[in-house]
Amino acid sequence: MNDFNGVAVPDDARFAYIVRHEAYYWSAIKGFDDRHSLMVQAAANDGGVYWEFQVDEYPEINCGAIRVCVFGDAFAAYAQIPGFFASLVAERPSSLDELRTILDRLGAVDLTDRTDPHAAAREG
Repeated sequence: MNDFNGVAVPDDARFAYIVRHEAYYWSAIKGFDDRHSLMVQAAANDGGVYWEFQVDEYPEINCGAIRVCVFGDAFAAYAQIPGFFASLVAERPSSLDELRTILDRLGAVDLTDRTDPHAAAREG
């Protein structure tokens, strides 16, 4: 594992995130879950993921809040990215924008697909 700023994902993976509400497919899933969120992940270079968890934004709570939802299959994240969790404690981000600043500083890669690869075929 490569250790960088308290982030040590497997050698064949990248510390990454996907901003769901900025993805081209957002309109297709929006009715299922309208809340703005992002997925934090150890993205395997072959296209899979070792683990991922969701962070939701709640702007209507006080001055804003985020909720980190880590299921059991992603508990390895606590061991592999302790620098991320320590930054949450130290900086107390209350929005996804503040969280993205932390992720970017820690070297996470934005893997959000913002361009629909099938748009030209539908238009043509």
